Amino acid sequence: MEENVNDNKLKSRGTQSEFMTGWTIPIVLLSFAVAFTLVMVYMLVLETNRNKYYKETTAEVVSVSSYTDYDGDEHYEIFVKYSVGGVTYKQTLNNWEDDLEVGDTTTIRYDIRNPKVIKSLNSYLVLIIIDASLSCVLYAVAGVLIVKKIKRDKRSKTSGHI
Repeated sequence: MEENVNDNKLKSRGTQSEFMTGWTIPIVLLSFAVAFTLVMVYMLVLETNRNKYYKETTAEVVSVSSYTDYDGDEHYEIFVKYSVGGVTYKQTLNNWEDDLEVGDTTTIRYDIRNPKVIKSLNSYLVLIIIDASLSCVLYAVAGVLIVKKIKRDKRSKTSGHI
């Protein structure tokens, strides 16, 4: 019985070793890299499609208020004033920039179909950069592991170990 337990331990070590040196990890990393790439492409297409209806303009900060939520986090509401076609609008800026104060100007984008709808610049830019970085790292690590696996397989075939 004890011999059977030791055999199982040896088999599990062999399986674990095969897992670490086999194709599983590179395939999983490549799968994640492809998924991150698809998400990045989706965000780029979404941002491009949304931006075709937006036009840039300068807005003036007219009010800044802050409040603390129940978790103790501080939040800001920034109201900006801007003009489109002779009509002045006052809206809340959702993605606010650091250190905006009353009287400051900032660049916003307004929807040409409905100038009341605004957004700050580059709303997905940070996410796209993070996503692209993660994808590159995953592709690089998977590539290195694949090259190592191929070299290891060639060595074992030439030395007669299959």
